Amino acid sequence: MDEDQAKSLGELLRAQREALGLSTRQLGARSGVDQGTIVRIEQGAFAAPRPDKLARLAEALSLKLADV
Repeated sequence: MDEDQAKSLGELLRAQREALGLSTRQLGARSGVDQGTIVRIEQGAFAAPRPDKLARLAEALSLKLADV
C-alpha cells in the first residue's frame, strides 16, 4: 500500500466511524484493535496494517472487507 492508499483507507475508516458516532476508544473496544493503532491507521501512518486488524475494523464499522 502506498502513501496515498494508506491515507484513503484512513479517511474511509474515519468517515464511517464518525458517521456511526463512535470515538476511537469505542471503536477499539468494539473491534479489539488498540486505540493508538486506530488513530495511526486513520492518519495514514501505517503502510501495511495487518489483515486481521483491518477485518476486525471493517466488521465493527459495518463495512465490507473488500471495501477496506
